[in-house]
Amino acid sequence: MELQPDHQLVCTGPYARVRHPLFLAYFMIATGVLLLNPSPLTLGILIYTLWDFTRAALQEERLLAANLPGYTEYTARTGRFLPRFGRPRGECSK
Repeated sequence: MELQPDHQLVCTGPYARVRHPLFLAYFMIATGVLLLNPSPLTLGILIYTLWDFTRAALQEERLLAANLPGYTEYTARTGRFLPRFGRPRGECSK
């Protein structure tokens, strides 16, 4: 991942509750494949998907926290992969 010169924090739409909604979608797809075809292979695919995307999300979050104003506050009120419904939404820093 790299930061663009005009990189901005987006905290609307699905990003209002989850920092990585696309990764969540991949987790759901991999889980669905396992449920449709339970086998050691599909279990391995799910485990690999969880490991790889979690690693990528952590790497991305370190980069954004160091370079994007307001990102640390955003992480405090949103879930990485699952929504945090009990937390106040707050405002985006621009």
